[in-house]
Amino acid sequence: GGLGGGGGGALPPLPRVQLVESGKDSLSGGCGVVVISYDLAVRRAAELRAAGFGVAIADESHALKEPESQRSKALLPLLGGVRRLVLVSGTPSPSRPAEIFTQAKLLRPGIFGRRQDFERRYAAAHQGRFGWDAKGASHVKELHAVLMHALMVRRTKAEVQSQLPPKVREVLLIDAPEAARAWARVEAERAAGPAKEHSAEMTLAYMETGRAKAAAVADHVARLLAAPGRRKLLLFGHHKAVLDLWGEL
Repeated sequence: GGLGGGGGGALPPLPRVQLVESGKDSLSGGCGVVVISYDLAVRRAAELRAAGFGVAIADESHALKEPESQRSKALLPLLGGVRRLVLVSGTPSPSRPAEIFTQAKLLRPGIFGRRQDFERRYAAAHQGRFGWDAKGASHVKELHAVLMHALMVRRTKAEVQSQLPPKVREVLLIDAPEAARAWARVEAERAAGPAKEHSAEMTLAYMETGRAKAAAVADHVARLLAAPGRRKLLLFGHHKAVLDLWGEL
């Protein structure tokens, strides 16, 4: 019958999406989708529970790995109460197997039993000199098999890259005479030989090129933000001195 069914009826209207960007934004009734950060969700957990959402998607779900954190205490009951839950993370256990337990329990509460039992089996947990130690790893192949069979859908870059738009790289030339002089120092340090490549002098020279370009880059970013239809962008910097300058401009 295709979209809309055989009866030829109209498609249902798309749900209204509400982006919560501050604590002052209202969570008005009737919004089908709410997009909110973890920090704001903690502050407004009661309102979110009252809204009665049936589906939740938690991006970067490893942010909930510590069950005793303020974030987890506020949001685990909320996420555990929805009918459908999707946890998304590129690193569900950033450091050790014990970090996966809270997320696994959210998705299938009884799959691993008690936390202590899970940690004994998969985190080589034991009573150490300074208390319970669950920082290790054990039976990792078994844990991987259980996760892949019962909880996880894993997609690698190679599997999904064909579905993504091509990456576009563009080099922008900016007018920054001081940067040219600082770069001349970098080239001079390089000419001194391989031993200079990672020297303190070279690091300082690279930082000076960044500082010299900071104001010109900020001007370019300001023009981008002022353009029609442009709201936000991500600006990355390597040296703290450069980030501090951008914060002041």
